[in-house]
Amino acid sequence: MTDINQEELERISKYCIPAVQNAGDYILGNWTNTKSLTYKDMRDVVTNVDVEVENMLRERLTAILPDAGFIVEEGDSAVSEGYNWAIDPIDGTKNYATGAPLFYTQIALLKQYSPVLSIVYNPLSKQMFRAIKGGGAYLNDLRLKPNNHTTIASSIVDIDTGSLNKPEDAWKLELINKFATHAYRLRITAGFFGLYISTGAVDIFIKANLHSPLTIKEIVDTTPHMLIMEESGHTPHFLTYKDASILICTSDSLFEEVQKSIHRFLPAH
Repeated sequence: MTDINQEELERISKYCIPAVQNAGDYILGNWTNTKSLTYKDMRDVVTNVDVEVENMLRERLTAILPDAGFIVEEGDSAVSEGYNWAIDPIDGTKNYATGAPLFYTQIALLKQYSPVLSIVYNPLSKQMFRAIKGGGAYLNDLRLKPNNHTTIASSIVDIDTGSLNKPEDAWKLELINKFATHAYRLRITAGFFGLYISTGAVDIFIKANLHSPLTIKEIVDTTPHMLIMEESGHTPHFLTYKDASILICTSDSLFEEVQKSIHRFLPAH
């Protein structure tokens, strides 16, 4: 597949928006009507709605861009050498399955695992986040802009740490403790509020439980959000500690302070 220019990405995005919105409305309509609940492990679940919506989106996206491959969590991925769709039918399935109103449906078009188009829909609030590479980020029809906070002390921080119950996770507890002490507010929402850095609800987002390279689950969870963060003026950066990859997302004016702070928090390795 030849490279897709920005004008073509805009055209593709316009076709994708109703597909994602329809998927989100289907998810919401079936919120209290899930027919099956399967545990992939002790805490990670999948519902019949996840599978149904993934198939629905896969069919619609194939019609829009027939030559693109797919990176999916529930079904079988079919990875292309060029462009691939990453689909997370319900980001926050555990919340969805247990009645918590914290979930999205989301897609990203990836070029060599880097997102060039992203759409994330919150069906409860009817908030449609979207971005294309180099074209800015939008919430519905509002162009999103970077936050103006310049110090950790004035910032709201959202941290997603993953597991905390192993000896090797002790550095994550230190990370939480330091930001809880130095930031204006600390949120721990399993990454749900991270996307809202683009609206000003969060000033710093840290995801401290990634792998390098990203797993399939991490690709579908993370890449749709990353492009929206970047195009709203909050550049994602990765730091490496032992076998962990730490995603930091904040405004360019604040990144250096956050980076230095995290390096001080990490024990020697």
